[in-house]
Amino acid sequence: MKRAIQEHLLPGDTLLEKLQIAKDTGYDGVEFFGQDLTPRIPQIIDALLTVGLAASTVNAGGCHLLHPEIAQRDAAIGYLRQSMANAVDLNAAGVVFCPQLADTPHLPDLHPYKSTIELEAELLVTQLRATLADLAYAMGTKLFLAPRHDRLVKRIDMAITVLEKNRNHPHIGIAPHTQHMRQAEQMPIEQVLQQYAQRIQVVHITEPAPTAIIQGLQAGGFEGWLIAAAPDVKLV
Repeated sequence: MKRAIQEHLLPGDTLLEKLQIAKDTGYDGVEFFGQDLTPRIPQIIDALLTVGLAASTVNAGGCHLLHPEIAQRDAAIGYLRQSMANAVDLNAAGVVFCPQLADTPHLPDLHPYKSTIELEAELLVTQLRATLADLAYAMGTKLFLAPRHDRLVKRIDMAITVLEKNRNHPHIGIAPHTQHMRQAEQMPIEQVLQQYAQRIQVVHITEPAPTAIIQGLQAGGFEGWLIAAAPDVKLV
């Protein structure tokens, strides 16, 4: 497995200083946030090459992929498309995303036809199958679905169900976040991560002492990116 840290957690006055600190600390890569990333791409590429680090992932965060209004959904697809293009330019593993934001309005409850949850789940599967999975394939990158405890896809097993409904498309993966796992999973997260280690590609870690988590992932055969996602996390 490879270890990275989110850019905003690194000290330093310039990008080059931040990346050099990451390199000197022992990290293999850095994760960059998707918002306003495009104009920075040339500078980031130069700095990564100078220091000798990789871009692990582009973290697009949440978007309105499941918004009731089509214009909002189209904007979300456009944002993810640009994030994937940035990931390709950075030679990153792919784009981490959540299909909802905290302020994304829910679809209506059409009971007895379908509930809100059923409609949103079907829309997510359709958005991936009809557009995003093939777009990721065409661009030569991957999308990593991030379960969130307060969103439609709350747990890793739910994300796996979404993938299975898309025939386990090889360009769609899963990126759990340990803070959200603590609030959503029904077993100790160390056990969950070990159980699903070969089904996930990226793990965001917020625990200051993640030894048990890392050991569980190693025991399960995890080969993806571990990403420090909180100030006190020490992965190296």
